[in-house]
Amino acid sequence: MKQTREYYQSLPYTRLAEGIHDGDGHPYWVAWIDELSGCKTDGATFAEAMGYLNAVFDDYIEGQLEFDSDIPVLNRSRGHRERSNHGWLPPVLAAAWDRARCMSMRSSRQMA
Repeated sequence: MKQTREYYQSLPYTRLAEGIHDGDGHPYWVAWIDELSGCKTDGATFAEAMGYLNAVFDDYIEGQLEFDSDIPVLNRSRGHRERSNHGWLPPVLAAAWDRARCMSMRSSRQMA
């Protein structure tokens, strides 16, 4: 049975980010979804990178569904964390995560 975009968006994929300094000392963030090869982006700030990651994730799912390609489904026994549970994030990062998600939702609505 073919799943919907909403189904994949509801799965708790692991979103990761890493702060990096380029050779000139300018910091930026790289963000990716661990289970989905190709879901990777960057931004000047953590919030920007996570906001872009949400858009990349949506595009990835749309593309995979359009071309009837396989999309990895999580093995829930591996203990992946739910996106809505910030208990594992330091408070500052949890707040930034929420801001990034809100920014992404607002940009999506404005683009529509």
